[in-house]
Amino acid sequence: MVIRGMTMTFNPEAAANVQAVIQFAVSGKQSGNLFITIKNSKCEFGEGLHPQPNLTIKTPSEIWLAIANKEIDGQQPFMEGKYTAEGDMALMMNLRNLFSGNK
Repeated sequence: MVIRGMTMTFNPEAAANVQAVIQFAVSGKQSGNLFITIKNSKCEFGEGLHPQPNLTIKTPSEIWLAIANKEIDGQQPFMEGKYTAEGDMALMMNLRNLFSGNK
């Protein structure tokens, strides 16, 4: 799944001072509850509901797949209400840097 693949594009330099959990509530063809933990410049994938996420993203799998494949910019579908986010919006704004693929 796309969320698991985000760990492969993780940029540890961008995460030097980041300690966070990003919860994904995914609907659609590939639905599920998944999360990514960022701590000590490392990124790990997990399944299920994390008890204390810093950011929760609710998205259809098709939208997040298009964002991950860089078919669309993540800001546009967010502004159009195609997916939502709750919690640490500064973390949300930093996702592009954290998962830029630079290593």
